[in-house]
Amino acid sequence: MFPWGLSCLSVLGAAGTALLCAGLLLSLAQHLWTLRWMLSRDRASTLPLPKGSMGWPFFGETLHWLVQGSRFHSSRRERYGTVFKTHLLGRPVIRVSGAENVRTILLGEHRLVRSQWPQSAHILLGSHTLLGAVGEPHRRRRKVLARVFSRAALERYVPRLQGALRHEVRSWCAAGRPVSVYDAAKALTFRVAARILLGLRLDEAQCATLARTFEQLVENLFSLPLDVPFSGLRKVRPPRLQTFLRGSAARAGLPDPDGTPSAHPARPSPLLGTAARPGGGRRRGGGVAVGSGPGLCAGSLV
Repeated sequence: MFPWGLSCLSVLGAAGTALLCAGLLLSLAQHLWTLRWMLSRDRASTLPLPKGSMGWPFFGETLHWLVQGSRFHSSRRERYGTVFKTHLLGRPVIRVSGAENVRTILLGEHRLVRSQWPQSAHILLGSHTLLGAVGEPHRRRRKVLARVFSRAALERYVPRLQGALRHEVRSWCAAGRPVSVYDAAKALTFRVAARILLGLRLDEAQCATLARTFEQLVENLFSLPLDVPFSGLRKVRPPRLQTFLRGSAARAGLPDPDGTPSAHPARPSPLLGTAARPGGGRRRGGGVAVGSGPGLCAGSLV
């Protein structure tokens, strides 16, 4: 009886010691994580960093953000003020709110601040997208897109858009069952964009497959930049969108990513055709670069 009681006490003591050590290690890791970001601050500035928390190593406060949603920002704002630091989606972040603060940020683009997307977006979309460009490359690619969405270009799209809409409405009427307007409109928008802007000729099965892949891309665009099983990056790594875009570029007569001209040039889509015109930007990097990055969709459309 007595030895058994001692053994229970020893087990409880060992468990308590293990928990205490684990707690101390976690606390030490959190402090080292915070110190790491404090030491990486801009030495040229004497201004202090805003108040806030960098969260846990690697994860930062991403898990809190996912669980709390909009409440995350409001709770931090109440605690730290309209400007606070945090760590989300693998990157350190300064959260700014308030009309005057936001105005300063917006008017200071390319002078005080520079737009930057989460690392996961750069990994998935590649390095030759509009969102990944800064300065002159960004202006050049935006100029290409301005031609695609100009008034004259949009007027040329109208007849094809009307035809697609008529066909879709007829199919809804012929189905003889209730139509989920949101899902149907979303599918229609995707098909129209794929057909008119990118020139992808897809049957129903291909369109459904590509739409699911695109939805996965959108759902996991802002995720932890960790390529591990069951992660957001791993879900959208198979390059299905890239394959379709390569085929579209080949049909449009654009060179393959290795520089080899297409053997079967065809009438290019509005987006690819605009990028391929003289003065419309370089075919690779300046206009549309299909398959140029490690991600799924590397092109000026994004």
